[in-house]
Amino acid sequence: MKLIQCIVRPGKLDDLVAALSPVISGMTAREIRTAGGPEGPWHAMYRGVEYETLMPRILIDIVTDDSWVDDIVRIVAETARTGESGDGFIRIMPVEESYHVRTGFMDV
Repeated sequence: MKLIQCIVRPGKLDDLVAALSPVISGMTAREIRTAGGPEGPWHAMYRGVEYETLMPRILIDIVTDDSWVDDIVRIVAETARTGESGDGFIRIMPVEESYHVRTGFMDV
């Protein structure tokens, strides 16, 4: 099993959910803020004072069987891409074990 972790623009979440629904059984999505990257932090103005702020992004976690990883990565990359700097990234990590809290059974 693998954990696919994606950071994408907030405006792409609904498109990703629709595109991924045929190939995954669930995901976790969280609102996050990021700094760094080629564009650096955003600059905002409040009451005449300029300050740096973090960029809003969505972090999506998908745990899936190894056989679905390539399809999921392709779908996320195609759907989340705008062609501009800051489109996000995809990371893939191994998952040794996964259990359902209610039943205590291991995911297979």
